[in-house]
Amino acid sequence: MELTATPKVERTGGAIKFKNVVYEYSLAKAIQDGFMKEPAVATRKDFDPSQYSDKVMEIHSSQTGTEKEENIAQLVLLENPENKIEIVIHGYIYSQMMQHFYCEAPGYEKPIVKPFTRIEEHNFLKYTEDSIHYFTETITPTSAIPNKVFSGFRKAYHNLYKFDSKTEKDFVVILEQDKAVLKWLRPALNQFHIYWKHNSRQYHPDFVAE
Repeated sequence: MELTATPKVERTGGAIKFKNVVYEYSLAKAIQDGFMKEPAVATRKDFDPSQYSDKVMEIHSSQTGTEKEENIAQLVLLENPENKIEIVIHGYIYSQMMQHFYCEAPGYEKPIVKPFTRIEEHNFLKYTEDSIHYFTETITPTSAIPNKVFSGFRKAYHNLYKFDSKTEKDFVVILEQDKAVLKWLRPALNQFHIYWKHNSRQYHPDFVAE
């Protein structure tokens, strides 16, 4: 057995009452019998029912305490099962909600936008007795360039670099002297993940310039 205050199922075409109802005791009957507390529901003094549709009536009240008998009678009439009017009580509820409403504006912090990946560092090896060379310094023989470590860059993202050939070393001089170049980078092997030939081989760019 189920006890419910709404013995119906809501459908698009309207509410459908339960079929197997053993006993139905309406709110209106409970008020008449004195089992329910007298509700604080009333119409406004300037209420005009002609301003509303035949199925909706708005009921407003700002009263507290015991309600007047005529207002109780009106509620009993509206609760009549034969009445098709839907009761919409919002004025009183809204006024109660607004008493507790507040809005706080949180402090705003400027977001920090970071790059998607960090600039990776290089791992270099050099002979203990060998010094670090300025990048414009002439190295002879040129075949020794891959074993040397160079510094003195102004636009590079790293302080130290190695080069595979004299051609790469000369290209760095161009990057440093060209006014159109803002920054340049000789990427570490794990800086980019660029694949080719059906993802079977990885491409490692020698330089990236801005």
